Amino acid sequence: MKAIRNIAPIAVLLVAIITVLAVGKPSPARFATLTPSVVHANEGPCSVASLKGAYGFQGSGTVLSQVAPNLPPPPFVFGQVGIATFDGKGNFSASSTQNFGGAAVPATETGTYEVNSDCTAAWTVQTSLGLVVHDALVVTDRGQGFVTTETDSFAVVNRRGQKLGN
Repeated sequence: MKAIRNIAPIAVLLVAIITVLAVGKPSPARFATLTPSVVHANEGPCSVASLKGAYGFQGSGTVLSQVAPNLPPPPFVFGQVGIATFDGKGNFSASSTQNFGGAAVPATETGTYEVNSDCTAAWTVQTSLGLVVHDALVVTDRGQGFVTTETDSFAVVNRRGQKLGN
């Protein structure tokens, strides 16, 4: 009986190898949904107009240093969810709920953004909480979404946005 248990993992491995040989190498297209769909030059260049309309967004990360009074002592976790509206001309506004280490507060944001032809971008955000935040962005899926990482030294925060509606 022990010999049969030892053979079972080998049999599974052999079936997997035979399947790969019979079907062929997995197509990269099968894995396309696992990574963000970044706009490439053959899909058309990006511009500031690539981000236009309302986007639901979510952010999470860690605040590393004191950024405002009445916040927990750093480091602490950060979370955020909200809606940002881009005008397609380099300006945006947002409304969000931000969680600073367990203290959830509503906030509004305004800011400016730039988009390069290769779909890399940057924004500067002024929050109603008195914070100024800078992120590097990548416009994804022909302007249907974006991913960001904060470039300020006081936090490590990543955000992801998806266009709402049509």
